[in-house]
Amino acid sequence: MHEERWLVKSSGRVLGPFTLEELIQHLRARTLSIIDEVRDPSTRWNFIREHPLLRDLVRQLREEQDTAHDSTQTTFVGSSGGRTVTLSVTEGLAQEGELTPNPSALHNIPRGGKDVRPISGTERNLSSTFGGGKAYGSLSDARVQSNLQKRGNLSRNILFGVAIALIAGSAFYFYNQKKNRVVANDQARSFVKLAREQVRYGQTEKALDYMVRARGAMAFSAEDRLLFSELLLQVEGKTVEAQRALTEVQNLQDPRLLREMSLAKILIHLKEQRWNDASVEINHLLSFNPNDEEALHNMALLQYYQGLYTTSAQTVSRLVERGYRSTELILLKGLLALSWPEKAGQVQRLSQAADEIKKDLDGNFELHFEKSLLYVTLKIQAGKADEVRHWLKSMWIADPFDSRNFSQNLLVDHQIIRWDRLAPLCNRIGQAIPDAEGTKGVQSLCLFFQGETASALQRLDEARKQLSQSGLLAAIQSLMYMQVNRQAEAKALLQLSQGEVLGLLAQGQMCQADTDWPCAEQAWEKVLQVVPDNPMALYGKAFVMKQRGNDNGAREQIRRSILSSPRYRPFLEARGETSGGL
Repeated sequence: MHEERWLVKSSGRVLGPFTLEELIQHLRARTLSIIDEVRDPSTRWNFIREHPLLRDLVRQLREEQDTAHDSTQTTFVGSSGGRTVTLSVTEGLAQEGELTPNPSALHNIPRGGKDVRPISGTERNLSSTFGGGKAYGSLSDARVQSNLQKRGNLSRNILFGVAIALIAGSAFYFYNQKKNRVVANDQARSFVKLAREQVRYGQTEKALDYMVRARGAMAFSAEDRLLFSELLLQVEGKTVEAQRALTEVQNLQDPRLLREMSLAKILIHLKEQRWNDASVEINHLLSFNPNDEEALHNMALLQYYQGLYTTSAQTVSRLVERGYRSTELILLKGLLALSWPEKAGQVQRLSQAADEIKKDLDGNFELHFEKSLLYVTLKIQAGKADEVRHWLKSMWIADPFDSRNFSQNLLVDHQIIRWDRLAPLCNRIGQAIPDAEGTKGVQSLCLFFQGETASALQRLDEARKQLSQSGLLAAIQSLMYMQVNRQAEAKALLQLSQGEVLGLLAQGQMCQADTDWPCAEQAWEKVLQVVPDNPMALYGKAFVMKQRGNDNGAREQIRRSILSSPRYRPFLEARGETSGGL
């Protein structure tokens, strides 16, 4: 029994030989484990717990272990990369199905086995395989429990703080997003309101700019889309975009808006020369109201574009009988007279149309230059060119560029006053009265309005060489230079204008731009002495009053002036302003 014949394989090393008593001692001291392998000279390697001679001993050790469980629990804590690991020997053994732990180390034991040192379960202080972690000892230690609890509380507090920060940050972000959307939406609505206000003043360019700014920040209502489409139709080359905006208009119920939408479709058809589609839409609109004036006006234009001059004249007469008044309708009547196919009574028709335009010229500055061209052409066509030679000299009482400052009806087609349609009038005048001073001014302006700026200025240079004393041509060229921001040349030519009304109008604008109020006031007063109802001079006078602090005088000036030119945009805007300007 006491013979040294037992070898033990533990942790990859072979220990022994031991006597049976020494082996039992090591097992009780836990320096060896029941899952270590053991053999004697007559057997193969086998687990200690499964060796026939050691089974009773293993059972006895287990019973002893159960009665002394509290003293067998040992903990070590290791850390690696900031991570803490706690391992219970008892828990590890439970995972293996045994109570006795595998020794973590045994000293090299001589063959006699005399130097074996037992490792007490209550004294072991194991170094973690994770690195330089600190061992705290038993889990029942109060200090250990306190440290662990502090670490746990700290972790929980950090996680809780991070969660609160994330929640607060998210709430703040979404609140700001919502707030920004509300602010942007409110600003967009204010832009739409300003756009509608500018429409009332006839300022369609400003109105469209506001609508474009609003469109990027809010969803337009059907009525907003309709207005956007109507404004786009006032800009050359925006027909496709206007049509796209119109197709987005849905669910309209208001009869007024349905009518506007129908008129917008008519304008698109007219611009795209889809005559049949325009005719269908107009007739559809007239089926609800046969006397719809804007529908009839567009019908007369459509018939004129189609070459149905007699029918167009009948539609115009129908509008006139109803008391409908429009400067562009008067122009249409004159153009119809020039295009009338029947020779019989032609001179009478031409003269009547010329007289009607002359009458409108005497009291209405709207489209003054365009009406003057048509008046001269009608007279020439009627064989009365001599009667208009003087008019070619005296017609220059309004700035030709001021025609664009009169508001237009958004629901009526305006292609009739495009310069590619009016240019033939300039040609007829040039052929009939080529040498007149006024003719040279007319021809150069027609080129300028068609976008041929260089040709227009060159023609004026050549004309002024022939007529070196012409103050009229100097004034016309000065106005052209102002349009292309060549102010120095414009001012130099004013010295040659010799008191021409056009020269005084150019002077008033330049002095006003330079904030030279005495100079501007003097120019406007001189214009009004010759042309009391000139809208540009009337507005300029009111503007100077405002700048000099005479607010009441400026308001009264506008109130009286708007009676003579109710569609003049500067008057409309000045009357509607509540702050700034007039």
